[in-house]
This record gives sequence, C-alpha cells and structure tokens, in this order.
Amino acid sequence: MVEYWHWHSIHFGHETYWLGVLSHDGEPGRCYDEVKRIAGELKRAGAAVADLVPDADVAALYSRESRWAMEFQAPLAVEASLEPDAGSYDRIFARFYEGMFGAGLQADIVYPQQIGGDAEALVARWPVLVVPGLYVADDMLLDLLDAYAQAGGHLVLGFRSGYADDEARPRAEVMPGRLRDAVGASYGEYTNLAVPVPLRRGPDAGFALPEGAAATAWADGLVPEGAETLVRYDHPHLGRWAAVTTNAHGRGRVTYVGTLPDRSFAVALGRWLRAAPDAWEERPETVTVTSARNREGGRLRFVSNWSWEPASMALPVAARDLLSETDLRGGADLDLAAWDIRVLLESPRGNNEEDSP
Repeated sequence: MVEYWHWHSIHFGHETYWLGVLSHDGEPGRCYDEVKRIAGELKRAGAAVADLVPDADVAALYSRESRWAMEFQAPLAVEASLEPDAGSYDRIFARFYEGMFGAGLQADIVYPQQIGGDAEALVARWPVLVVPGLYVADDMLLDLLDAYAQAGGHLVLGFRSGYADDEARPRAEVMPGRLRDAVGASYGEYTNLAVPVPLRRGPDAGFALPEGAAATAWADGLVPEGAETLVRYDHPHLGRWAAVTTNAHGRGRVTYVGTLPDRSFAVALGRWLRAAPDAWEERPETVTVTSARNREGGRLRFVSNWSWEPASMALPVAARDLLSETDLRGGADLDLAAWDIRVLLESPRGNNEEDSP
C-alpha cells in the first residue's frame, strides 16, 4: 500500500500547510502527475513486485534503551559545540548505516527483542551483525552476541557497546567488559574529540583505508589482547592506541570500532564487511542497486540514479525491465536519466546472451 496525506491541502487549522497531492487550488499539478505515474508503474510491474522480501547482507541492531540512556547522559557533544548531544545514539547508528548504504550493502534493522536466542539461526540469516553504541544491555544479550560470533558470524561493535547493564549502570569491569575476550582487546581510557583526528592503517591490516579518513567525536584507546589492529589514530597522544581491531573468535570474528568514523571511513568499513563478491558492485558513485525476492522466487533489482547527471552501467546479468517492458541482455549498457529508477527482474538464464528457443 502507498498512502498520501492529504489528498488535497486543507484550508484551516494547524495542518493548513501540510500540503497534499492537490494544492490549495484543488487542481492537478506536478505532484498529481507523479502520483499518477507511480500508479501506472505499479500496474505495469504487477505481480512481479507483490509480496517482496528484501535481501539483507547485514543486520543492524537498534537499542531503544541505549538511545534513552544517551538522551539522558549524552556521550557526544553537538558538532562545533560543547553542548551535550541528546541525539547521540541516532547519530552513531546513522553513521554506521550511512557507511553500509554507501558501500551498497542492504541492512535489516532489528531490535534486541527480535533476535531470539539461537546463535546458529542468526548466523544463517545474517552473516554480519552491526551493533553501534549498545550502551545498555543485559548479560543474556551480550552472551548471545558472543555466541553469534563463535557460531561463525561477523560481529561489529561500535564504541560504548557493553558498557552498562540493563539498568544503565556502568559495569565494574575492564571494558568492553563481558565481551572483552571476544573482542580480543580492552580499553581503560576514552575521550571526546573536539576536531577530527587522522587515521592510519595498522601493521596487520588488510583494510583499504581511504586517504583523509578521520576519527570524529569520540575515541576509545584500544589495547589489543590477541586482536589485529586494523586502524590506528595518527596523533601524538592517541597514536599509542588502536582505533579499530578485529579478532577471530570461534568460527567467526569480532570487529570493534572505537570511534565515530567519518563518512569515507564508514563506507570503507562497509565495503570491507561484504561477505561475498557482488556482481552489481561495478557502478557509478551516484547509482544504488537494491534487491528483493518476489513470491515466485524471482530476484528483482531496483537501480536508482541519485543525481542530476545521467549515468550508465553495464548489466552483469540478463534482465527484464518491468517499467519499459523490454528484455535486456547481460553486458548491455543500462542508461539512467537524472533521478531515474529501473526495476529489473533478473533472467533465470543469468548472463546468457542467447534467448532460449
């Protein structure tokens, strides 16, 4: 269902300028035409886009309790200010999500109450679990995250994770507390960052750190205890510590990110987290490709150009364009106009150039 609020803009009350599909004049205009176009596209796509189940490369754990705690005792300052940022949690979570989105990863947003207690099932569904700023957590949740990594998952922890119990009381342990062995590193010092701090690759890193990447807002002083150092602070004082570590744990891995990455660093982290090569990864910077399965088992690709400039990419597989109702061959150029979207149903023949008899 797609709903629009309102159908027409109302002429009184607090919502007078909460504009609708029709403006105050009640006449069809550009907004009406675009709604009409969307309806036509949905009609043409038809059953192929019904009952879609989005694909997910990763899951991102969202903690309301941690958000509430950070509203009360904010770990971050408002940018360019000394004032506490009551939106710290969402700022942390959004930066990790921005990195995944920029890297072309699709993420499911899940809550602690949704992930159950079966670590093997979690790994089967989500090979990567990103946990930004899980400040408030009980022992059972932390133990499940530990078990998830041991069962073969890649657990990615952001700073502040595991610091407090389920009543927001700091744990009387060397941090990251109950997850210290899983992380393979600890820290006794942390600080706010008034300005971004440059980063450099660690000695063990197989990690592509972008030029100019920086730590922002926060820094944990990580001391490896068996973990590899992916990234270090490039700073006369903070440089003694790691900024990001990764540690083999059971059949899986735990990566700890001790700072708020800038956007370029967050995207690089997202690319590093990709579990398998993506045939659709070769595309212009302004183009995103997301995917889903329909009720017939077919895979759809939604190709979007987020720019005023046209873009083009080579199709890695044969597909049917559901909006233009044309068949496209693998290897052919897919041309996208400004702010264009194409809805493609992958051909079961994959890359085959020739049509079946």
